[in-house]
Amino acid sequence: MMEQTASIVAYMDRLTAFGLLAVSLMLLFYALERRSASFVLAFTGACVMGSIYGFLQGAWPFGLIEAVWSVVALRRWWALPGKTPPRRHLPNVANFIADLATTAPPVGRGSYAFTNADGQYHGFVQFIVDSDRQLTIHRIWTPEPGKGNGAAMLRTLCDLADRHGVQLALKVIPIGRKPFPMSREQLKQWYERFGFTGPRWKMSRAPITPAKASVSGSPAETSPAPSMPG
Repeated sequence: MMEQTASIVAYMDRLTAFGLLAVSLMLLFYALERRSASFVLAFTGACVMGSIYGFLQGAWPFGLIEAVWSVVALRRWWALPGKTPPRRHLPNVANFIADLATTAPPVGRGSYAFTNADGQYHGFVQFIVDSDRQLTIHRIWTPEPGKGNGAAMLRTLCDLADRHGVQLALKVIPIGRKPFPMSREQLKQWYERFGFTGPRWKMSRAPITPAKASVSGSPAETSPAPSMPG
């Protein structure tokens, strides 16, 4: 009889210690909730421990209330914007620009100059940085249209965009001396050959894998590019 009583007392002591631990953790994590979303989740776990203690101890109303609190705490944690570390993006545009500068050196005001084998300029491109993953081609032109320079420049830009995961955007506007080498509609069709799409005159091109990004042999290679303004 004494051994059975001692066993019951030992069981109750362990249960009481478990309940004390659960309540202590609840108070601790509740006080630390503002420091990190992880403590809100930890508070949820402590409420679950308190609920288990309540039902094992025979106080089912306490266990039920703690179960409800655990659900409420879990929903609060789920709704927190900072519960997971923010996703870090690679500097796509920065890598694109750095890679482009090895082929077409910068000449100021967001412009880059393409040169031929003799070191002579045969075309220019000017960018506007929209975000870490998007560039707007503000202008692309060549002083000698009709020689494939525009196609070569745009092909280089598309290859770099695919390599670095950059989306290219532009607005179809002919530039240069009148009469323009191409009408606005012809210029849009020229951009479409390189994968640009979009309603009316605003177009964009999402980066694709190098295996799919092939415009070699297309009519764009011999299509004239917009001429140099002025």
